[in-house]
Amino acid sequence: MISLECSRDGGRLCAPVAAWPYLLFWVLFMAFASKAVLATTISEVEPNNSLAGAQSIDGFFSLDSNLDIVDSTTVPHASIEGAGETQTAQPDTYTYDYFKFTVTTANSRAVFDVDYAYPSTDSTIALWDSSGAPLVEADNVWGDCTVDPGGSVCYHPAGQQERLLDPFLEYTFSTPGVYFVGIAESAALSDPVDGGWYYNNPFLGDIANPLDPTDTYTLHVSLENGIIPEPSTALLLAAGLSGLAAVGRRRRS
Repeated sequence: MISLECSRDGGRLCAPVAAWPYLLFWVLFMAFASKAVLATTISEVEPNNSLAGAQSIDGFFSLDSNLDIVDSTTVPHASIEGAGETQTAQPDTYTYDYFKFTVTTANSRAVFDVDYAYPSTDSTIALWDSSGAPLVEADNVWGDCTVDPGGSVCYHPAGQQERLLDPFLEYTFSTPGVYFVGIAESAALSDPVDGGWYYNNPFLGDIANPLDPTDTYTLHVSLENGIIPEPSTALLLAAGLSGLAAVGRRRRS
């Protein structure tokens, strides 16, 4: 049973002294446990159809265990669930989903893994730097389906190499800064002049394969040295409780 012990200077400090260790333990436990609460899968939010309107995923990285993500408990990662939209005849309404994130440390390795897209979505992904210059694109992965731990369809016809039907991309960022990842339907091409995907594919003579309303996907972004948000409010509360406990001990002595 928790007892109340009060100071002897007029009752200005009265606290359940015996409860402080339990309260402190509980607050610290909740502080660390809340990291998982702060960093769950997020939903894609429109409009994010351009690099300028890219949705930020900073602040949503965690070390939550996820069997679909490589090294999920050791490399910070964020997951986005997205979908396409109804298209119109105007190019600026085409749906190409873009997300931005911050690389804080030089030579940070990242993995971009699309899951649960095929067969509803035959997708492709690409990366751009802060100026909109394209860095790399990725579509199907040929040769080894085991690079992706789960969530993607492995296609292995007789007499041919196996391949993943969802994109899987590894990339090392040599310099810190803001970067973009975009997703579109397969055969889309990044635009080296204006940034983002081509609205009109100069090689295929049509629009650059936007996402349709029936297109759905999960995009995992794993980033070495990615910032995991700290539950600062809970930690400050824990520090405050610890301080009060110390005051209580001094008054009792």
